[in-house]
Amino acid sequence: MGWPLLALLYAGFVIGALACGMGLYLLILKITGVHKLGDVPGIGEFGTLQTGSSLVMIGTYCFYYSLATFLPLHNGAALQSHVNMLVVETSRDLRKEYNEVRNAHADPISPEHFTRAAFLVSFLERIDKQSGHAFYFNGEMKRRIGRPDESHQFYYRYLEEQVKLKGAHKDGGTGSETCYAKPGGYCAQRSGWIHHLLAIDIYKKGMAASERAEKRVHFEGAGKHADESLEDYPEGFVQERPTKVLQVLVAEELKRLGEP
Repeated sequence: MGWPLLALLYAGFVIGALACGMGLYLLILKITGVHKLGDVPGIGEFGTLQTGSSLVMIGTYCFYYSLATFLPLHNGAALQSHVNMLVVETSRDLRKEYNEVRNAHADPISPEHFTRAAFLVSFLERIDKQSGHAFYFNGEMKRRIGRPDESHQFYYRYLEEQVKLKGAHKDGGTGSETCYAKPGGYCAQRSGWIHHLLAIDIYKKGMAASERAEKRVHFEGAGKHADESLEDYPEGFVQERPTKVLQVLVAEELKRLGEP
């Protein structure tokens, strides 16, 4: 709930309470025998009954409207907080389950071993269809079962959603624990890792391609992902092929190809 809205709601409470208080005071004056407050030229008499009743009605409306607006927002915020906690705890369970399977079996791993991890991913997707945790682990599991190309669709979905955050994924630093403190599942290290893997895969396609133009497209794509990886995770990754080494290899291949 934003501060401007909260301030307006509190102002409604205050105005409602003051109007009701003044209205009741005037009605009490009416009961005690004071029938009017005075005469205003051009307007007429201000009676305690009419003025008091009007103030009570206005105050009641302000108070009721503020309360009716505040309670759903307050309850909704509390519910969202509980949902966020559930998502964070589930993402940590998912990491634990995934790591246990990965450490217990050599690649390629049978999809059956990832049954529980897949269930947790499905659970996160039901809560949030744009869950960064779900995109990431879907991609990771595809790689572990020996289908790296099928991981790309999940990685690209992750990156597409991350763009909407306009850099907010970098909040909290580059530590891995930051990823599991965010309900959305978008963080700098995870983003860097995804770019790193995509850079490696696309570089391999460039090396395997026979056509000069196709090689260039792949190497340029790999170079962009390597740059993005280091932008998110400056120290770089060393798994399979270090990110910084990959940058050099891509530059060498593009140099070898010459001008387009």
